[in-house]
Amino acid sequence: MTINRDMSKLVPAFRARVELLLERMHARGFDAMVWETYRSRGRAAELADLGTGVKDSMHTLGLAVDIVSRSKKWGASEDFWTALGEEAEALSLTWGGRWPTRPDKPHVQAIPVSAQGNARKLAARELDAFSAKYMAPLPERTA
Repeated sequence: MTINRDMSKLVPAFRARVELLLERMHARGFDAMVWETYRSRGRAAELADLGTGVKDSMHTLGLAVDIVSRSKKWGASEDFWTALGEEAEALSLTWGGRWPTRPDKPHVQAIPVSAQGNARKLAARELDAFSAKYMAPLPERTA
């Protein structure tokens, strides 16, 4: 299983928000890092078979990332996960930590769960505009 951390594999509208999300986490004193971006269908299937993922993951479309603590990985403090959720949602992203049946605290995706079926029907070139509909404009960055 190869883990892909290449941010260029994310759709552009989402990638810009992930970059800002990391900046905001660092500004709050957290050592956040992207653990995984794009996932091949084969990797998604392997993780689903292990019970740690789903075959139709938004990672396979470049619409999801997993973010963990650089030093603690998945063993980050609740403060880390709370901050990740707050910052992701402030950027109009969907945080997996709110999922009621199987929370996934490291998971952040571009679109709400309700839009996933529609995203799966689109060609790759259509995903950026589609996902951008669900995200508020990026805030101005301060120097």
